[in-house]
Amino acid sequence: MVRKSRQPTAAELAELVDCPKNEYDEQLKNKSASLKGYISRAMGGENEVEINGVYASSPVLFRQRVNFRVVLENDEVHFVMYSRNSNGQPLRIENFPRGDRLVNAWMPIVRSELNRLPALRRHVIECRFHTTLRGGGMILLCYNKPIGREWLESAELLRTQILEATPNEGTVLLVGRSHKLQLVVPECSEEAAVTETLHINTDPPLTLQYKQLEGEFTQPNAQVCEKMIQWVIESTKYSNNDKDLLELYCGNGNFSVALAHNFRKVLATELSKHNIVVARHNALVNNLTNVKCIRLAANEVAEALTPGARSFTRLVEQQVQLSDYDFGAVLVDPPRAGVEEAALKLLASFPRIIYFSCNPESLARDLLFLRQTHALDQLAVFDQFPYTEHIECGLILRKMPEPKNNFSSIGEQPAFSPSSRGRGKSQSGTKEKRKQPSSISSSDSKGGSGGPAKKAPSSLCSRLHSHVICASSYYLYDT
Repeated sequence: MVRKSRQPTAAELAELVDCPKNEYDEQLKNKSASLKGYISRAMGGENEVEINGVYASSPVLFRQRVNFRVVLENDEVHFVMYSRNSNGQPLRIENFPRGDRLVNAWMPIVRSELNRLPALRRHVIECRFHTTLRGGGMILLCYNKPIGREWLESAELLRTQILEATPNEGTVLLVGRSHKLQLVVPECSEEAAVTETLHINTDPPLTLQYKQLEGEFTQPNAQVCEKMIQWVIESTKYSNNDKDLLELYCGNGNFSVALAHNFRKVLATELSKHNIVVARHNALVNNLTNVKCIRLAANEVAEALTPGARSFTRLVEQQVQLSDYDFGAVLVDPPRAGVEEAALKLLASFPRIIYFSCNPESLARDLLFLRQTHALDQLAVFDQFPYTEHIECGLILRKMPEPKNNFSSIGEQPAFSPSSRGRGKSQSGTKEKRKQPSSISSSDSKGGSGGPAKKAPSSLCSRLHSHVICASSYYLYDT
């Protein structure tokens, strides 16, 4: 039985929608302190870690990606969300100040046209907004029944209304999706994608363009993403362009593209065939000639770097010779489950690691392994999710001259950490939906245990230098 929607209570609005700007600084301070304690325990608890930088979000209008379920009651459409305490009852959302200005400008128009146009309203179950910092975006409507020509005609009317109501805000795509079918308006559009332009406040300033596919992961708070990129660029300046970067789970190339000028060459790997095509496109439009994007899973990369490994067709097709690379760093954006066992063994021999994560449990497990060879140098905090308990952070680790002791088992759990391995990518390395705060239903979005870990091959170790960078996104509580 489908439960009828209702208006949210004041407490539910506070959880899902509200932006109490006067409370923001204190909330960020408290989240940072919790994260600091968590990292201290993950690194052994011998010394309390220090936070070297806290990067705040805008306190309002900060999300570029927002999803709503859609319910139809008495021939009227409502956007709804769900509270932790609403027992599964849909809560009607009239406006969403945590979404950016375009999300809030488009929401009432979309809802009005859904109510007015039967071809858009019939069988609609979800509405997703994906906007950009510099204007423009796309709106996805999902259906549980087939759509066709009538939907296209009505979507054109909706798009016209949006463009008239928000002139000079860039273009907008309307995407309709039903089982095994996707329609895009305007029909001349090649695919459901937007172009995001990021301005990075480095010296000199850097402007980057990224194609972002609908349904594939991107950072939902693009202004904070700019700060993350700035921090990573500045943290790798010491590479001096004389070493190469390896990236696992590269997605659309968000970090590989940004870091290309800090390294001699970049080899970016990703299992998703759609994302690897987009990563190549993003390297091209940013005029990079030192970035190669290869479709390989993380465990395949680890295997390919093993001496005497079999030949990989995808490397041959892209004319990539791994022996041509002198890796000084590895960047990983692992799934919610953390880094796969084979890839984690590979990471342990790298001097520098840039590590993004959305699960403190899997990161704690991975740090339990990596802390045997690396020490923490820096910790930076990035508030991707204001007004929630969730936060992101970046860690810089340096490789110690000698390991403290033998490696722990990769599967061993720290006493303070549960053993779950969930996240926003599949076991194979492609991005799934990230587990978002309950205030957001968002598409932003491995298992494995192991016996004693083996050291990486000495031939690879001899090609690596001595530093590790670990940037990770944190969920402080399991919600």
